[in-house]
Amino acid sequence: MVDRVSRTTGDRMSAMASVARKCGMQSRTLRRLINGDTKATGLHTAINIREAYKVQLRRLIAEMQGELDAEEAKDEIMDVWSFDQQIAALEAKLMERKEALKNGN
Repeated sequence: MVDRVSRTTGDRMSAMASVARKCGMQSRTLRRLINGDTKATGLHTAINIREAYKVQLRRLIAEMQGELDAEEAKDEIMDVWSFDQQIAALEAKLMERKEALKNGN
């Protein structure tokens, strides 16, 4: 979790403080836990960390779903296949008119 947050903030210490707040602990406690200095954690702490992780994953999924929805909306607006067919039809009409002009019609 700390790595993911630090990628967005660019600062590992502020990321650790942010994650610690979300887990309901102090950043020093989280740092000791990550470094292995704490031999045992309580059940309450483990549950808080797991819940914070699930919240983070839900936010990431919602963000990615929003991006996917935006891209799909662009697909509906810009249907490339439809444009290709329209261009081909216009080219065919243009060629017909050129041939008609050449033939004197």
